[in-house]
Amino acid sequence: MDTDGAGIKKRLFVAVYLPQKTIHGLLDALRDNRVYQNEWRFSSDENIHLTLAFLGWVNEEIVPDI
Repeated sequence: MDTDGAGIKKRLFVAVYLPQKTIHGLLDALRDNRVYQNEWRFSSDENIHLTLAFLGWVNEEIVPDI
């Protein structure tokens, strides 16, 4: 959440969720990659998605119109 004096803003994304089988396969492959092993940060499986577009910080009042 961000504010700039003009109201509350939220970070908006256009994203799709992937099938659990795909997520688990991807996470297994990344965890096995020893070159990057110490650089990866993993979130919980239910938060993993493919971001198609980042809309940026958007005023909360116009979110229903998007």
